[in-house]
Amino acid sequence: MNKILGIITGILGIIIGIILMYCGIADKRVPQPLAIILAIVCIINAVLIIINYKKKRNGEE
Repeated sequence: MNKILGIITGILGIIIGIILMYCGIADKRVPQPLAIILAIVCIINAVLIIINYKKKRNGEE
């Protein structure tokens, strides 16, 4: 389950990152829902990284 969630949030993060880069280069305003989705994706990725780090540190897997 963590791997599937990690892959989905990773792909979403890449797509949203590309859109944000386009908005920055084209001097467009970033829509607020897009910024909220990016924040949620980043939080989920951070939580998954912490969970994976703790598992590796404890020798689980």
